[in-house]
Amino acid sequence: MKEDELVEDGYAKARLACDFAGGDHTKRYVFYRDINQAALYEDQELEERFDEALETHEFEVWYQPKYSVSGAEMVGSEALVRWRNKDGSLISPGRFIPLFEKNGMIARLDEYMFRSVCCQQAKWKEEGYPILPVSVNLSRASLYYSDLVEKYENIIKEYQLDARYVQIEVTESAMEGKTDILKVLGQFRKIGVQILMDDFGTGYSSLAVLNTRCFDTLKLDKSLIDHIGEEKGETLLYHVISMGKQLGLNITAEGVENTMQLEYLQKLHCDDIQGFLFARPMPKADFEKEMKKKCEEQIRE
Repeated sequence: MKEDELVEDGYAKARLACDFAGGDHTKRYVFYRDINQAALYEDQELEERFDEALETHEFEVWYQPKYSVSGAEMVGSEALVRWRNKDGSLISPGRFIPLFEKNGMIARLDEYMFRSVCCQQAKWKEEGYPILPVSVNLSRASLYYSDLVEKYENIIKEYQLDARYVQIEVTESAMEGKTDILKVLGQFRKIGVQILMDDFGTGYSSLAVLNTRCFDTLKLDKSLIDHIGEEKGETLLYHVISMGKQLGLNITAEGVENTMQLEYLQKLHCDDIQGFLFARPMPKADFEKEMKKKCEEQIRE
């Protein structure tokens, strides 16, 4: 604090630094001069825009297809959020998702995405499109709400959907030491919603979590796929897939980017493939075209 600075101004700066440090468990203290004020103001703007963005549907559902290991059949997709500004530009999810996880807004965004996917599935069903499962990411914060399963079940019923066509993805890190969350996942499975463990292989509790039998699918993280071509990496991947299959789990490989990776995963009898080799995340209109094209190809065959 400067000698000629008002106490009120110094206190405001100290509070700001305290809040900044509180958002990162690795920081025990922080200096006001080290704070990126431009980023803080941008965070504040995003928070202030959140309610209106939900109401005006600035958050869009994009879809990344999932294919059978042969690549011949589309078997589903993952719903991913994108935030479109009024000028048409997109805000990166990496910019707003961590912020909303920190301030608690993420639970409302999760529900918005789930409802949007159910609504679109119902429209596709009415229009005669083949209905394939769409998985929706659920944050750790959402899993703590006691009425979560009941609320999501009511959304599924509202759109008259079969629960198997809307899946839930939960990251491995969200599961660490949380028996209450396992109960919630079990309740989802009781109403017919399949549970996918996302980013499998990035955490430290993988084997213990698998033993809970709360999952239907393992999604192998890209970090495992990237080591295909290396002896140790392939050995690890072989045993992970073998173990998953012995437990009766479906195996999806994420981040598949080249034919060498695909061919090795085919040898290991991985079930599904997701990655840039086949398709990037795409807006609804493009996904509809891809879905229609694939279905026409399958009918001809």
